[in-house]
Amino acid sequence: MKYCFSCGAQIPDDSATFCPICGANQNAASAAPTPNVAPTASTAPAGSAMNVNGGFSPYAAPKKNKKGLFIILGCSIAALLIIIGIVVAILLSSRGGASSQKELAEKFVSACNKRDAKAVYKLLPDGYAKELQRYSYGGDLFDDFPYVGCTITLGDTTDLKIYDRDDIIDAENDYYRNTNERIVIEEGCRVEYRIDLKYNSFDYTDSDYIEFDCAKINGRWYIIDM
Repeated sequence: MKYCFSCGAQIPDDSATFCPICGANQNAASAAPTPNVAPTASTAPAGSAMNVNGGFSPYAAPKKNKKGLFIILGCSIAALLIIIGIVVAILLSSRGGASSQKELAEKFVSACNKRDAKAVYKLLPDGYAKELQRYSYGGDLFDDFPYVGCTITLGDTTDLKIYDRDDIIDAENDYYRNTNERIVIEEGCRVEYRIDLKYNSFDYTDSDYIEFDCAKINGRWYIIDM
């Protein structure tokens, strides 16, 4: 027995090609198109993209612009490095002392030319800076400065004596006696420089010598006597 594809009625195997109930042509059933089935991901054409209705579009899905992401990331990193550099520069500029004896002398001469007492205090350990401020009684630190009216230019080193261990201990003890504070000196030296003097009020030049006792404390050099 077979069944009509249209009405489902039983049809004898030897019956005509037409259903005796509904008259549908049974030969047309074999030629009928298969029902539409939505393509799956495995049957979808290459490069197609799922559309909003669950089907596939023949157009390729747009790719993400990785180049743009890299540009944004690079700009963000560059901006962060600039900010870090600015912060480090501010912190370094606010530190006292200097990175070397020569820089210490250069900073001192520059402070003297500008008559900048605050810059001088930053070249001394804290205890000595406080003592010097008390010594000046709130007045001008440069009132008794011997080179008033001169522009000073730092010259070459003319003499240098490196502290030995006894010199370092003596300097630490002197600091304690004067300030009642303890410091640890890593290195020390006494250095002499030639200075060139140009008098600002008239055309006259001269030369002299200036001597510093310098101590390295916490990685920075400070003036402890002169």
